Amino acid sequence: MRYLLGKLSEQERVEFEAECFDNDDFFHETVDLENDLLHSYLRGELSQMEREAFEKGYLITPARQQKVEFAQALEQRLYGTEGVRASSEQERPPARSETPVGPAMQTWRVRFIVSAIALAAAAVILWMGIINYQLNRELRQLRSEQTELQRAERDLEIKLAALTARLQESNSEGQQLPTHPQIDIMAFNLTPGLSRSSGAVKQLFVPPEVLQIEMRLYLEDDKFSSYRASLQTTQGKQMLQTSGLKSHKDSRGRSFIYFVVPSNALSRGDYLIKLDGKASIGTIEENITAYQFAVVSR
Repeated sequence: MRYLLGKLSEQERVEFEAECFDNDDFFHETVDLENDLLHSYLRGELSQMEREAFEKGYLITPARQQKVEFAQALEQRLYGTEGVRASSEQERPPARSETPVGPAMQTWRVRFIVSAIALAAAAVILWMGIINYQLNRELRQLRSEQTELQRAERDLEIKLAALTARLQESNSEGQQLPTHPQIDIMAFNLTPGLSRSSGAVKQLFVPPEVLQIEMRLYLEDDKFSSYRASLQTTQGKQMLQTSGLKSHKDSRGRSFIYFVVPSNALSRGDYLIKLDGKASIGTIEENITAYQFAVVSR
């Protein structure tokens, strides 16, 4: 209930959503609790304090607001209600009619009540199905994003293990380095911004022996959960794109991301790296910044 009303801390919210993601029973239990809370609000069963907490803590996203509007329209259609009633209102019992009711009238009333109950049950089942479909779709999207991040993490671990093994092999052999050693990786630091002056563009000298180039892209504002980097020529031809990049901190506390480029993807010429940001809720903001550089030697 504290999660639905927005009363958890950021850490508690993250842990709660992780539990929902991993435990299907816990997820469905949360959905049932949300439905009970929603119906209690529409039927005026919440106290003044609970209703205010519901409106301030629950109705904070368009999706939740649509759920309330749909349920309220359903209540009005079935029962002719005008909206949420104050919890302090007391309904007066209907006055008893002194006119005797015959068997035919009683049978008609029973049929009407049964039909109304059946119609209400069908509408509630349909409404629950729509909500469950929306929640399951969001859950599948989160699982797909998690799989993509895990795949990227495994690729990085494989590359790191290969580099570590190569370094250990080189140290164990204790051989003398040749006069012109093979350079596996070169690293460059790039800061955001585009320059109209060719003299102000970052010049990269890349020897032909280099196999891989590690770009350290510094960020002006590190406010996204992950990033996507796209390498392209200044004419707009895309050469490489990598998503799921996470930010890091250098010794001076500045934020940056690693963008690894195979050396065979670059030749002499001018290039751009465009950066997109992905928020924690899944939305993507494109072209948040760009980096310009030139390769002057290959």
